[in-house]
Amino acid sequence: MKNKIFSLGISKDRVICTASSVNSDGKIESLLVEKRIASGIEKGRVTDLNLLTKSIKDCADSLQEKIDERINRFYVNLLNKDIKLKEAKGAILLKDTGSKVIDTEDIDRLIQISCSLNLNKDEILLHRIKKRFILDDRIILKEPVGLYGHKLELELSLVTSPVTDIENISKAIQNAGFGVKNFVFSGLSKAKAFPYQDRKFVLIDVGRDLTQILIFDGEVLRDFKIFDFGYEDLIKRLAGSLAISFPLAEELIETHGSLEPTDREISIKTKSSYKSIKKRKISDILCSSLNTILDLLKRKIPEDFYPEGLIGISGEVVLLEGFLEFAESIFDLPVNMVRVKNLSSYEDSVICVGNFGLSLLAIEEIRRKRVLSSASNLILRFLKKVRNIYQDYF
Repeated sequence: MKNKIFSLGISKDRVICTASSVNSDGKIESLLVEKRIASGIEKGRVTDLNLLTKSIKDCADSLQEKIDERINRFYVNLLNKDIKLKEAKGAILLKDTGSKVIDTEDIDRLIQISCSLNLNKDEILLHRIKKRFILDDRIILKEPVGLYGHKLELELSLVTSPVTDIENISKAIQNAGFGVKNFVFSGLSKAKAFPYQDRKFVLIDVGRDLTQILIFDGEVLRDFKIFDFGYEDLIKRLAGSLAISFPLAEELIETHGSLEPTDREISIKTKSSYKSIKKRKISDILCSSLNTILDLLKRKIPEDFYPEGLIGISGEVVLLEGFLEFAESIFDLPVNMVRVKNLSSYEDSVICVGNFGLSLLAIEEIRRKRVLSSASNLILRFLKKVRNIYQDYF
């Protein structure tokens, strides 16, 4: 029987629920997707609890019917303007037990101390990213379980979110009849779907009303920034420039959105008549808007990412014809579309990146807990044997 991981993505325009089927090797064999239009949320903050609750319930109930299985808890993507990255450091003196062997309890105690010293009362810790350990003034990049020492230090990054934002979204999910397994910063989940984790890379996610850029050294997050603009701003700019409604501008981008200029004319329907417009005008407006946005994002990329770094871009913007080539001309770095392969719908492969990344992170979490549990048991057995030998001889 295959295990299932349930994930929930919530943004201004849609709610996405997925069920990932995971085989015994820890590989995702299939991803079942259900989508609904979202209401009651703006820029990651709940504006109408009842509307958002209904959006979540409709989507999740439909997924349950498809899989004929009860969903208890979701892994949930989270994004708001006030998610922050903090640098933290902590230190402990190892217990004088004679052996001073570092065990998982020492690591947990050190992490807890490091986090508690750097958190405010109005924020919740989403992620703690271990950067490096320092054991008796020696830098150690991996967890030093089983090593000897006197003093252990840890440098880490903390990703935090305001308490109220998480509580309100949790309330909407609970009111819909479901629980939360874990909240995950959506930038990290979407980056997990990028296939080049061993390289320096930049993840750019252009959401409906928020855009984020994350800077990675391999799997280590160096920095991120969240901007108060998104894909909707392209639509608004097009609507204003062509003097048409927002829904018509959105439809125009979906059907004729291209960054490649052409003099071919198309006919669009206004309130009282039809009017002709050249596709070149549409592409000029889109190129001008994107040039401003991408140039701003480019200034956030560190110089040491050139020329070896890579860029991954997610969001509906990648569906624009000619977008990747346009982005490469701005960034002067290779640009890759971040999407989920092997989904029947090309659009789903783009908009379900966050849900897919949530499933990958969930699988890693399960594996890590199993490894830590196994390592802890081995160390405890070893220490017990050492104590028995010590008692026998001394």
